[in-house]
Amino acid sequence: MTQDELNEVLRLVNDARRAIGQPQLERLPKGVRRDSCECPIARAFRIGDEYSAASRLTLVLADYNDEWANAIAKIWNTERPRKGAVGLPKLITDFTGAFDAGEFPEFEEAA
Repeated sequence: MTQDELNEVLRLVNDARRAIGQPQLERLPKGVRRDSCECPIARAFRIGDEYSAASRLTLVLADYNDEWANAIAKIWNTERPRKGAVGLPKLITDFTGAFDAGEFPEFEEAA
């Protein structure tokens, strides 16, 4: 994944955050590989103490928030597979797969 693609992942995350009234991030948060609640994408959508989860293809929002899921799906032009969930754009699924495979140690939280 190129730096331009990583920048695009951040832009997609920030577009979605803006759609749900959250401030933009300067960079993706660090995370834990192979942990759907602690990966950088899930952490980017953690609001206060409310956890979100990002699988390989889907983001499940904190409290299964359908209003937020609808807003994000509209921005990303993706499907709504179930309550409180939204399909991830391909570039984000590419990132999550590469992150889980260990290709981005700079995004891994120190143990």
